[in-house]
Amino acid sequence: PLILPSMDNKKFHLRCYITCKGDLEVFVYNRMLALFAPTPYEDMTKQFYFDPTDLKKLQSHLTNTCLQSKFETKKISVKEFNNLVDISDENKAKIIKQIHEIAHDIFLAAATVNRMNFQPLPNAFETYGVDFLVDSNFEVKLLEINAFPDFKQTGDELKSLIDELFYNVAKSVIRPLLDPEHPEECDEKIFKKVLKHKSNEWS
Repeated sequence: PLILPSMDNKKFHLRCYITCKGDLEVFVYNRMLALFAPTPYEDMTKQFYFDPTDLKKLQSHLTNTCLQSKFETKKISVKEFNNLVDISDENKAKIIKQIHEIAHDIFLAAATVNRMNFQPLPNAFETYGVDFLVDSNFEVKLLEINAFPDFKQTGDELKSLIDELFYNVAKSVIRPLLDPEHPEECDEKIFKKVLKHKSNEWS
């Protein structure tokens, strides 16, 4: 995994909020969270023996903040991705571009291959919390998709990130659904449309 010295060499994953509209447009919110493990990363493959029941050792691999109440405050564990000083602007752009591409491919596949489990509806929307891992080469891997994301894990310090997410969802997703004559307003630097369906063609 990508390890950042400024964050005490702790493992992290990225939380990205992705909103689906109708059947189907997909928007990626470019302000993302970095969620850190409570203790510095340890490479277990270099150990002769590792006890999988040793929860203290496992802490360095668990980046889910809901598991950290006993070990560290979420204020320390959650940072805004764009504010991480160890990653250059070029590599941040590379990471975000990959997330856009993965989001496009995942929801395209979900909507065209397996409509039994993913059923987007006209005049509806849903926001997912999608988690990604970044490796030391700045390559992005999908970790999981959460249908019921926790919007409170930012704490008060990053509450504005969630406020801006809801503002963009209301402006770019909900308002056009309620008023079809109103053109969609979307700041692609913040709220990027990565998939759209029109006239039975996907792009």
